[in-house]
Amino acid sequence: MSELFCSRLPLSSSPLPVTMLASSLRAASSLVKNTLSARLLSTGASIPAASVKLIRGHEAQDVDSKDIFEGKKTVLVGIVGAYTGVCQGQIPAFANSIEAFKNKNVDEVVVVTVNDAAVTTAFNKEVDPEGKVSFIADWDASFTKALGTDIDLSAVGFGVRSHRYAAVVENNVVTAFHQEASPGELKVSAAAAVLESL
Repeated sequence: MSELFCSRLPLSSSPLPVTMLASSLRAASSLVKNTLSARLLSTGASIPAASVKLIRGHEAQDVDSKDIFEGKKTVLVGIVGAYTGVCQGQIPAFANSIEAFKNKNVDEVVVVTVNDAAVTTAFNKEVDPEGKVSFIADWDASFTKALGTDIDLSAVGFGVRSHRYAAVVENNVVTAFHQEASPGELKVSAAAAVLESL
């Protein structure tokens, strides 16, 4: 995989790699846009039962998805991957806004990324040092595929990843779903936009 796409970019790094990455992701996503639109989560859909690797407070544990979503109000955020520029800029805003989300009766913000637990934990510590946001390390994309939010980004050297989105899940049922037109964009799934929609 090219260094452009997988290098661990510091938050203060030059915007050029982020711009190039966003452009490449838009180009790649256009190849699958039509097939993807029929498979994405939508309002009223249930989160499928699955065993997932949850990282909460920077500690990894194996849990059933129902333990994350049932009887709770959760914001589920799908990102393309750890250490990819757009994603690296997206998550701190959720962590910094956690009290505002709680004021909207959100119990937890959970980010799902197609990375292994070690990479996801390191990324979590970098973009959310206080562990305010939880992560699902979906190393083989099985949970992402079960959600129907997978996207093939092989054209940019990523393989199968997650589309960029934010979903509001209440008692395991999706009550709102915000999907970016391209995984290289950050508009409707940004923390401020999700908060405004609650």
